[in-house]
Amino acid sequence: MKNLLLCFLLLLTACSSTENQPTNLSANSADFQSVITLPIRLHLLRTQAEPQLNAEMSEQELTELFEQVNLIWRSANIKFYLESVHARPVIFEQDYLHAINHPEFYQTSELAKQMRQACEIPKQNNQVINVCVVKRMTVNMGGVYFSGRDPKVVWPLAMHSGSKPLNPATLAHEIGHFLGLRHNQEDDIYLMKGRGNNIRRDGQYDKIKLLPSEIYVARKMAERFFVILNQT
Repeated sequence: MKNLLLCFLLLLTACSSTENQPTNLSANSADFQSVITLPIRLHLLRTQAEPQLNAEMSEQELTELFEQVNLIWRSANIKFYLESVHARPVIFEQDYLHAINHPEFYQTSELAKQMRQACEIPKQNNQVINVCVVKRMTVNMGGVYFSGRDPKVVWPLAMHSGSKPLNPATLAHEIGHFLGLRHNQEDDIYLMKGRGNNIRRDGQYDKIKLLPSEIYVARKMAERFFVILNQT
């Protein structure tokens, strides 16, 4: 029942636009001063047929990743910590590999479907933020958030083309979607600007911004998530 409640809250917030949120909020408001910490569980995808597509991260890379993601989210006073790391086989591996190697045979929506299918997490724990880490995406995107009953973030170590590895801004952006945020029409320096802009922020994580209204929405979702976690 609690898992269903969490999913309902995720869907409810994801469907509400930040345009409908208060616009007169200050990022220094007292409401934002208490730190909320949320657990992230990483699932590193592995393949048997093509081991070069195995997702692998060193301890140092993991440490730096969370430092940078938390730097981006510092204005919201939301922090994320690594709850655990799991090596997990790709589901429907041959379908995933075919989509990786022959994307020309697929529509973009079909490539996204293959990505979601490959990252299916059996008996998913909805009391953590599940992040599926892949070596490469089936579609040339820096990450994607899948909502629904089993919400998860898919984040690649590199784009489909192999470029732009280990970009924490794209992970921070997809986590924003998990916390109910939608794309905005602000300048590129804003975290939730539409597709493509996060890739250009490599090394500028301290400059990335959130709108006050986005901070409000994300903290409300994080607070609900935190309450549900502590009631289990």
